[in-house]
Amino acid sequence: RGQKSTIRAIFDSVTTGLKAHVNIETHYIDLIDYRVSFCKGCLNCFETGSCPLDSQDDMLSIKKMILAADVALIGTPIYAGNVTAQMKLLLDRLAYWMHLMCLCGKPTAFVTSSCGNGVNYVKTYLTSILRFLGGREISFQNYIVFSSDDWKAAENVSKMNELIADILGVFNDPMRIGEKERKDLEYVFHAMQRNIRIYEDEPNFEYHFWKKHGFFEYSSYMDVILESKQILSSIEKEM
Repeated sequence: RGQKSTIRAIFDSVTTGLKAHVNIETHYIDLIDYRVSFCKGCLNCFETGSCPLDSQDDMLSIKKMILAADVALIGTPIYAGNVTAQMKLLLDRLAYWMHLMCLCGKPTAFVTSSCGNGVNYVKTYLTSILRFLGGREISFQNYIVFSSDDWKAAENVSKMNELIADILGVFNDPMRIGEKERKDLEYVFHAMQRNIRIYEDEPNFEYHFWKKHGFFEYSSYMDVILESKQILSSIEKEM
């Protein structure tokens, strides 16, 4: 819905609140404004780390913006009990990142808007995907809206203030992470470490990626987060 979007209004309010406390640069990606082609299921991204569609649409620039961000704020309305078609399309095109844990602990907050239905399902869905992408969830806020101005309701304003505080907390302490979040990321990281190591005798792209970025050498995902800026910069340059 462009400028009329509830998610856009919430994002604008949150970024204004953040800029009152810290000097930050923000970049808003509205998937409606970008060309993102449907995944064809060719598996080339899993096998080579490259999607042939990236040279035909805007997905490569979106990937680079995601990798370059210090904090990712991801928003979607909930339609028919799920994320929007545009959000699902984006996640489909990032599916191979779920084997690479490309986000390296990047602080990520989720914002959804709904009339109340589908919130738990969407939260579980997005949180699970983020774990395998390697991101670190710092906040999940759902805003109940029935009309265009409901995002301004006192309850929703309170949630926006909580979201601002959660993001500021990461700026103040870059290694900030909840105990459950840490345990979940460690579980996924070590499971993927074991699974990718299986290809040691016949290395595939995923094995080479993990080897090149030292993921086999880390005993804890917290070590990956400590080195995340260097790793993310290297991944972005390889694209």
